[in-house]
Amino acid sequence: MSAPAADLPHSAKPTTVRRFGPLGCLLMSMVALVMLVGALLYSWRAAGMRRAERELASIRERGQPASADDMNAFYETPAASQDCTRIWIAALQPLEGPAYILAAEKLPIVGMGPEIPPPGTSWPQQAAVEQFLEQYKSSMEQLHEAADRGGAARFDLDFHDGISMLLGHVQAARGGARMLALEAQVRAHRGDAAGAADSLDAMFKLGVSLENEPILISQLVKLALDGVAREQLQSLLPHVEFADEDLQRLQANLRHIDYDRALHRALLGERVCGVVAFNYPGEFGGGNLAWKITQGEDLATYLTFMGRMADAAEQPWPTVQDEAAAVNDEVKSLLGGGLARFRYTMTANLLPAINAAVTAAARGGSQNDAADAALAVELFRRRHGRLPADLNELAPEFLPEVPLDRIDGRPLRFVVRDGECAIYSVGENGVDDGGSIDFVTGAGAPADWGFRLSIPAAGEGASEE
Repeated sequence: MSAPAADLPHSAKPTTVRRFGPLGCLLMSMVALVMLVGALLYSWRAAGMRRAERELASIRERGQPASADDMNAFYETPAASQDCTRIWIAALQPLEGPAYILAAEKLPIVGMGPEIPPPGTSWPQQAAVEQFLEQYKSSMEQLHEAADRGGAARFDLDFHDGISMLLGHVQAARGGARMLALEAQVRAHRGDAAGAADSLDAMFKLGVSLENEPILISQLVKLALDGVAREQLQSLLPHVEFADEDLQRLQANLRHIDYDRALHRALLGERVCGVVAFNYPGEFGGGNLAWKITQGEDLATYLTFMGRMADAAEQPWPTVQDEAAAVNDEVKSLLGGGLARFRYTMTANLLPAINAAVTAAARGGSQNDAADAALAVELFRRRHGRLPADLNELAPEFLPEVPLDRIDGRPLRFVVRDGECAIYSVGENGVDDGGSIDFVTGAGAPADWGFRLSIPAAGEGASEE
């Protein structure tokens, strides 16, 4: 007879198997799924961060700035004997604010005043303009002092501020360029050709103050400053008998400008500003939980595209434009999907419009080359009493070499007609529109990029050979 169960040894007692019901199995499956998804998301984030670190390491290996500290060191300070920073600041500071705006309001160039008639004709506002310039005599003297010293500057920027950096001096420089343009017109109307040339020279030197600033907006403003100087030169040349030495000095200013180098440096600076912005993602659409998962991939993608943009800017023309367009198309393709804006939130908000910047650099460089060649044509005409048959006649005496069109790689076009000649690039559309380089109200930007030179009547201004 077997013993009662209560009397069996412990090891011999029957065991009870606990089983999960349907709800328990569902909960366990959900926990497992959450853990698996969490592990995958963690792995995705970690892979993205590793990729971003590799991109940053590659930037450093190439000797390029990858952090705010790197960029602050990259933005060099001129030698003390050449540094005009404080002079520029002192000159530009009075040229903004309500008092200045009110005083300039009814005057040309600096305000909304009527167009200035050509030198040699009556200018009803000339006395008022001269009085205005006298009011800001100290600023004008300082602008010329900085120009005489070469114009180099290193404004007080800190790349730790990233995209939030204040660039008050950049906008103030526009006011300085307008004041110098107004001064050039006054001097031309007085018959002071040398003084007008000094004003134009100072305008180009004001652009020099921004040439090393590795920020895209600074370089776009520099393009605008140089554009104002070229416009004034083109308007005054038919009416002012500049000395040969002054024309050669203005040629030297034009040849000094290097928009290609400036664009490349600016893209390096923009990239660092973007890296800094990743530390403050909430200001640029990031920072939420979903973005924290894609943070590394977002940063790596941003660095990849910015690196390709910077590399494109180092290519020779016209390759640079093709490379920039290819990068731009790839960016559009990547960010065009519905989820891409969430996956690459910061990249979408921070990438600059590279095509627009490249086009601006191409236009400015083409116009500089055309202006340089136009001055060479004028110097040739003075020497030989005739126009050159083509631009090849100008080199090497008046031009180092014939400038090539950045758009199609061919020599700049040279046409003579209706008492003037035009030297030009075919422009953004790549089509030779016959030297259509003037803005026409309602017609948009000029189709071609260039410089127009009036031709004096036969025998005027020619020297004996």
